[in-house]
Amino acid sequence: MEKPETTAPAGRPGAQTPKPNPIGRHKPARDISESMRFVLLITASPQQPGAWHACHFARHLLAAGHTLSLFFYGDAVHTANRLRFTAQDEPVPADAWAALAGEFGLELPVCVAAALRRGVTDQDNARRHQRDGDNLHPAFRLAGLGELTEAMSLADRVITLPG
Repeated sequence: MEKPETTAPAGRPGAQTPKPNPIGRHKPARDISESMRFVLLITASPQQPGAWHACHFARHLLAAGHTLSLFFYGDAVHTANRLRFTAQDEPVPADAWAALAGEFGLELPVCVAAALRRGVTDQDNARRHQRDGDNLHPAFRLAGLGELTEAMSLADRVITLPG
Protein backbone atom coordinates (compact mmCIF):
# COMPACT_ATOMS: atom_id res chain seq x y z
CA MET A 1 0.00 0.00 0.00
CA GLU A 2 1.30 3.45 -0.95
CA LYS A 3 1.79 6.11 1.77
CA PRO A 4 0.20 9.56 1.20
CA GLU A 5 2.61 12.28 0.19
CA THR A 6 3.63 14.37 3.20
CA THR A 7 5.10 17.78 3.86
CA ALA A 8 6.81 19.27 6.89
CA PRO A 9 4.82 22.04 8.56
CA ALA A 10 6.60 25.37 8.92
CA GLY A 11 8.48 25.70 12.19
CA ARG A 12 8.57 21.96 12.90
CA PRO A 13 11.41 20.32 11.03
CA GLY A 14 10.97 16.62 10.50
CA ALA A 15 7.29 16.52 11.49
CA GLN A 16 5.14 14.95 8.81
CA THR A 17 1.50 15.71 8.01
CA PRO A 18 -0.54 14.40 5.10
CA LYS A 19 -0.99 16.75 2.15
CA PRO A 20 -4.63 17.84 1.79
CA ASN A 21 -6.66 16.18 -0.92
CA PRO A 22 -7.58 18.85 -3.52
CA ILE A 23 -10.57 16.82 -4.71
CA GLY A 24 -13.78 17.76 -2.92
CA ARG A 25 -12.21 20.66 -1.06
CA HIS A 26 -14.57 23.57 -0.53
CA LYS A 27 -13.68 27.10 -1.51
CA PRO A 28 -12.63 28.96 1.64
CA ALA A 29 -14.91 31.69 2.93
CA ARG A 30 -14.04 35.11 1.59
CA ASP A 31 -12.17 37.32 4.02
CA ILE A 32 -14.38 40.23 5.10
CA SER A 33 -11.35 42.51 4.92
CA GLU A 34 -11.52 42.19 1.10
CA SER A 35 -13.89 44.54 -0.67
CA MET A 36 -17.29 42.88 -1.01
CA ARG A 37 -20.71 43.73 -2.46
CA PHE A 38 -23.43 43.94 0.19
CA VAL A 39 -27.17 44.40 -0.09
CA LEU A 40 -28.80 45.83 3.01
CA LEU A 41 -32.53 45.07 3.16
CA ILE A 42 -34.03 47.40 5.75
CA THR A 43 -37.44 46.46 7.15
CA ALA A 44 -37.42 48.24 10.53
CA SER A 45 -39.73 51.20 10.95
CA PRO A 46 -37.86 54.46 11.63
CA GLN A 47 -38.77 54.53 15.34
CA GLN A 48 -37.25 51.11 16.01
CA PRO A 49 -33.60 50.66 17.05
CA GLY A 50 -33.00 48.39 14.04
CA ALA A 51 -33.43 51.37 11.72
CA TRP A 52 -30.56 53.23 13.39
CA HIS A 53 -28.45 50.07 13.53
CA ALA A 54 -28.93 49.74 9.77
CA CYS A 55 -27.74 53.29 9.14
CA HIS A 56 -24.66 52.89 11.35
CA PHE A 57 -23.88 49.47 9.88
CA ALA A 58 -24.13 50.89 6.35
CA ARG A 59 -21.70 53.69 7.27
CA HIS A 60 -19.20 51.18 8.67
CA LEU A 61 -19.41 48.96 5.58
CA LEU A 62 -18.81 51.92 3.28
CA ALA A 63 -15.98 53.29 5.43
CA ALA A 64 -14.33 49.86 5.20
CA GLY A 65 -14.35 50.10 1.40
CA HIS A 66 -17.23 47.75 0.63
CA THR A 67 -19.86 48.31 -2.06
CA LEU A 68 -23.39 48.70 -0.77
CA SER A 69 -26.89 48.60 -2.23
CA LEU A 70 -29.84 49.53 -0.03
CA PHE A 71 -33.52 48.69 -0.20
CA PHE A 72 -36.28 49.90 2.14
CA TYR A 73 -39.13 47.42 2.49
CA GLY A 74 -42.11 46.86 4.78
CA ASP A 75 -42.41 49.36 7.63
CA ALA A 76 -39.00 50.83 6.73
CA VAL A 77 -40.73 52.74 3.92
CA HIS A 78 -41.97 55.18 6.60
CA THR A 79 -38.37 56.42 6.75
CA ALA A 80 -38.92 58.02 3.34
CA ASN A 81 -42.00 59.99 4.44
CA ARG A 82 -40.92 63.65 4.40
CA LEU A 83 -43.99 64.62 6.45
CA ARG A 84 -43.08 62.34 9.36
CA PHE A 85 -42.53 64.34 12.54
CA THR A 86 -39.62 63.71 14.88
CA ALA A 87 -39.10 65.23 18.33
CA GLN A 88 -36.78 68.25 18.34
CA ASP A 89 -34.11 66.46 20.36
CA GLU A 90 -34.06 63.40 18.07
CA PRO A 91 -32.23 62.98 14.76
CA VAL A 92 -34.40 62.64 11.65
CA PRO A 93 -33.84 59.18 10.11
CA ALA A 94 -34.52 60.34 6.53
CA ASP A 95 -31.95 63.12 6.89
CA ALA A 96 -29.35 60.66 8.24
CA TRP A 97 -29.89 58.36 5.24
CA ALA A 98 -29.84 61.34 2.86
CA ALA A 99 -26.51 62.50 4.31
CA LEU A 100 -25.04 58.99 3.97
CA ALA A 101 -26.31 58.74 0.38
CA GLY A 102 -24.84 62.11 -0.48
CA GLU A 103 -21.48 61.32 1.11
CA PHE A 104 -21.06 57.93 -0.58
CA GLY A 105 -23.11 58.36 -3.76
CA LEU A 106 -25.80 55.86 -2.78
CA GLU A 107 -29.33 55.52 -4.04
CA LEU A 108 -32.19 55.11 -1.55
CA PRO A 109 -34.77 52.87 -3.25
CA VAL A 110 -38.08 52.27 -1.46
CA CYS A 111 -40.43 49.42 -2.38
CA VAL A 112 -43.23 51.06 -4.35
CA ALA A 113 -45.93 48.55 -3.34
CA ALA A 114 -45.05 48.72 0.37
CA ALA A 115 -44.85 52.52 0.22
CA LEU A 116 -48.21 53.00 -1.48
CA ARG A 117 -49.89 50.61 0.98
CA ARG A 118 -48.50 52.75 3.83
CA GLY A 119 -49.41 56.10 2.30
CA VAL A 120 -45.94 57.09 1.07
CA THR A 121 -46.02 58.31 -2.52
CA ASP A 122 -44.18 60.37 -5.10
CA GLN A 123 -45.77 62.92 -7.45
CA ASP A 124 -46.36 60.46 -10.30
CA ASN A 125 -48.17 57.90 -8.16
CA ALA A 126 -50.14 60.59 -6.31
CA ARG A 127 -51.43 61.85 -9.66
CA ARG A 128 -52.07 58.34 -11.00
CA HIS A 129 -54.07 57.36 -7.88
CA GLN A 130 -55.86 60.73 -7.54
CA ARG A 131 -54.19 61.81 -4.28
CA ASP A 132 -53.88 65.42 -3.18
CA GLY A 133 -50.11 65.44 -2.82
CA ASP A 134 -46.90 63.51 -2.42
CA ASN A 135 -44.78 62.92 0.67
CA LEU A 136 -41.68 61.06 -0.55
CA HIS A 137 -38.47 62.59 0.83
CA PRO A 138 -36.46 63.97 -2.13
CA ALA A 139 -33.41 61.79 -1.35
CA PHE A 140 -35.48 58.59 -1.78
CA ARG A 141 -37.09 57.07 -4.86
CA LEU A 142 -39.72 54.41 -5.40
CA ALA A 143 -38.53 51.13 -6.94
CA GLY A 144 -39.88 47.69 -7.70
CA LEU A 145 -38.83 44.37 -6.22
CA GLY A 146 -37.07 43.53 -9.48
CA GLU A 147 -34.41 46.03 -8.54
CA LEU A 148 -33.90 44.28 -5.19
CA THR A 149 -33.70 40.91 -6.94
CA GLU A 150 -31.07 42.17 -9.35
CA ALA A 151 -28.97 43.67 -6.54
CA MET A 152 -29.21 40.42 -4.58
CA SER A 153 -28.06 38.37 -7.57
CA LEU A 154 -24.89 40.50 -7.84
CA ALA A 155 -24.13 40.60 -4.10
CA ASP A 156 -21.58 38.65 -2.08
CA ARG A 157 -23.76 39.07 1.03
CA VAL A 158 -27.39 40.03 1.66
CA ILE A 159 -28.17 41.29 5.13
CA THR A 160 -31.68 41.90 6.44
CA LEU A 161 -32.07 44.25 9.36
CA PRO A 162 -35.55 43.84 10.87
CA GLY A 163 -37.01 45.95 13.66
